[in-house]
Parts: sequence; C-alpha cells; structure tokens
Amino acid sequence: MSRQVLERSLPSSVDAERSLLGSILVNNENYYRIVEFLRPEDFYLDSHRVIFRNMTGLMENSRAIDLITLQDELLRNASLESAGGIGYLSGLLEGIPYLTNIEHYIDIVRDKSLLRQMINSASKVISECFDQAEPADAILDQAEQTLFNLSEHRTKSGFVSVAEMEEDTQKLLTKLYEDKEMITGVSTGFTDLDRMTSGFQPGDLVILAARPSMGKTALALNVAQHVALKKGLPVGIFSLEMSKQQLLMRFLCAES
Repeated sequence: MSRQVLERSLPSSVDAERSLLGSILVNNENYYRIVEFLRPEDFYLDSHRVIFRNMTGLMENSRAIDLITLQDELLRNASLESAGGIGYLSGLLEGIPYLTNIEHYIDIVRDKSLLRQMINSASKVISECFDQAEPADAILDQAEQTLFNLSEHRTKSGFVSVAEMEEDTQKLLTKLYEDKEMITGVSTGFTDLDRMTSGFQPGDLVILAARPSMGKTALALNVAQHVALKKGLPVGIFSLEMSKQQLLMRFLCAES
C-alpha cells in the first residue's frame, strides 16, 4: 500500500523537479536557493539528474545557465540525449515565467527523495534478514547506521533572517542586563576558565587540547563532576580510554 501511495505522488514530484529546473533557467539566482537543499541524486528522473548535474558544472565554472549554454554543456559531456534533448529542455520554461514559491517545490522533491531512500534501505534490510548471511546483531547495526546516515544528510535549515532571531536575542539581552553576572552560562568550577568563557554557553563547542599526560581527562571529568553535582545538570561522558567502571571509580575517588 505504501508503494502505491508513493507511486501516485510521483507526478507531483516530477512536476516540482521540472519547475525547479525551469526556475534556474529563468533566474540563475534560484540555483543557489536550490543547491543548498538538493543534490542531483534527490531528483527522481534520470534526465533531471543529468540536467541539474550539468547546471552545477556551469555554475562552478562561473558560466551563466540558459538554454544555449546548457545545451552546449550537455553536448560537451555527451549527455544531451540522456537529458531528453533540446525539446525537453525548452519545455522546462513552459508555464513558469515567474516562480516565487521555490521552497515549497524543494520540500516536495526532498521529501519524496527521502521516502525513496528509506524504502530502498528497508528493502535491503528485509533481504538481509531473509538471507540470514550475517548475525542479527550485525544486520541491526547496519540498519541503524543506514537510517542514521539518512538523517545526517538532511539539511536542517538554511539561512535565518535577523527578524526570526530578534525575540530570542531580546530575551538574552534582558537576562544579561537583569542578572549582571560575569558567568552567563554554566559554571565549570574553575575561575580562570569561567573568566575566559563566561561559563559554557548553549550551542558552543569547546575543545580541550594538549600533549599526552597533561591532565586533559582529569580536567574534563572535574568539570563534568562539578556541573552534575554542584549545578544539578545532566552530563553525558564518552570515553575511548576508560571503561564506565573506571570512570565511576575515578568520580568516587574524587568525591572521597
């Protein structure tokens, strides 16, 4: 049933792909809005993949995209026939002299692409389960990794306008004005480090680097212990050097 639903939705996906490719021919600036979210592999039709891939080649070489330059690029790459021919390229301009709702079409193409990838991944897992060539745990690990990769490849967001950030920024400025404290984030328990960072801030990535045996692990664990015990905040620890038992023993020794 799910396959039938997906197949019925393909015409709208194909139309959206045609509209996006045509919008690039109308206005090359639309390419930058589209390439931020889509790759050639996200297009359903092979001809659309070929066209978008050649459009990318033109843009990377700082060349304008129109029917003449696109046809020339396709001929040079021996891809004009696989793109549908010059008649199909001309047809991309039909009915879309002005296209402003590009984001909606991008969402359609990206959504259908993700569904196809999930179907392919699920079919592969089903086949591996029936074959039983590998242990169940190995098949499960591969399935988890495949779905994780699909999730990672999604683009979460593009450009964000200042207007969208205004409310959160105003709240932060108000909080800073009312609190009037040096530490605006989560205290690490080390005065010098807090003075440099004003505490750990949301969204920050703090990398602690030094030569071996300089106390990096000890410092990181002390910070984690302070945040968990003194501040009552949740802390996650990942270690490639110590087991969970060794980490617990180290915390107990520090507390004693």
